Amino acid sequence: MDLEVEIPIWYNGKMKWISNLTTRSTCFDVIQAILSTDEKHVSQSNEDFILYESWCGVERPLKPRCRLLKLWNSWAGESQNVTLTLRTHQQKSSSTHFLIRQQDKKLEKLKRQLKRTDKQIEKFTNVQNDNNESMLSYLNLYRSIINTQTQLEYQQKIISRLISDIENETRTDFDQDNFKKILSDVNQTLIISRELTEKSEELDQKITKTNEEIDRKQNLLDELELDYALDQRIDMDSLDDDDHDQLNFLFKQERVSTKDISPSPPLIFPQRPQAVSFRPTAIVEPSLSRSKSKFHSDQPTKSRIQIIPFPIRHYSPWSVSTNDESDTGISSFNSNDDQLVTLV
Repeated sequence: MDLEVEIPIWYNGKMKWISNLTTRSTCFDVIQAILSTDEKHVSQSNEDFILYESWCGVERPLKPRCRLLKLWNSWAGESQNVTLTLRTHQQKSSSTHFLIRQQDKKLEKLKRQLKRTDKQIEKFTNVQNDNNESMLSYLNLYRSIINTQTQLEYQQKIISRLISDIENETRTDFDQDNFKKILSDVNQTLIISRELTEKSEELDQKITKTNEEIDRKQNLLDELELDYALDQRIDMDSLDDDDHDQLNFLFKQERVSTKDISPSPPLIFPQRPQAVSFRPTAIVEPSLSRSKSKFHSDQPTKSRIQIIPFPIRHYSPWSVSTNDESDTGISSFNSNDDQLVTLV
């Protein structure tokens, strides 16, 4: 009997190594050899047990007359990924490796969901809508990211629990090389899950930056509206200044024409007051722009000028007084808040 390779077979949560197999050794012979070493196996017969072959999550039962050594050699380099399990027909597969593969599938599904959310986030960042609907979509997307993150944490807890189960099962009669490989795979899965968590945090930061940009643009729009209203007020004040200058010019023309037409004074008569006429009086009121915010306090402002009639008594040109400028003057009243200028 030639010495052959050793074949690992899982039985009751423990790994059994089968050696000294020949080309004529069948699965039934292997089952009988494994059960003969089990002291607890008393009630059930050997025919109730069967060998199962699993590869990448796919499992099939092996016939009792199947040549096990020939089957094992047919896998060649892929034999490391093949798992042989001995159990009864009614017993379900409870291998921790099978559970780990199921958890890997769930992780892959979560990764695909996270990629879809990443694509949705890219679409929203390209559009950059400033309305309320885009804000609601961002909130919904943020909630989906949080849910995905919680699912990832739950899967990590399951994986850590499975790792502890593997450590308890493989304290005795377990190959150290295979154990290191399984641990490296689990560590790689944990590293990938951590990277996904970091990506989700980066997405949260992008969302907060986008919200800050929207608030900044809204504040800028409010400032522009305030500047526009201030410019309109300044234009109205400048129009009032032009009206006041035009009235002063007309008043001076009337006075010059009166001086040219008046004749030389005759005999002195008693002075008689004439009818009271009205001259424009300019009152400078405090500008409303002074009550604006500190942001607009340094900008130049104009005072509002209001033309109001002020009664001034004219005397006859025949009076003794010939000083034409005696009835005009400027008086000013200063205060802390405004300035009053009266043309007399």
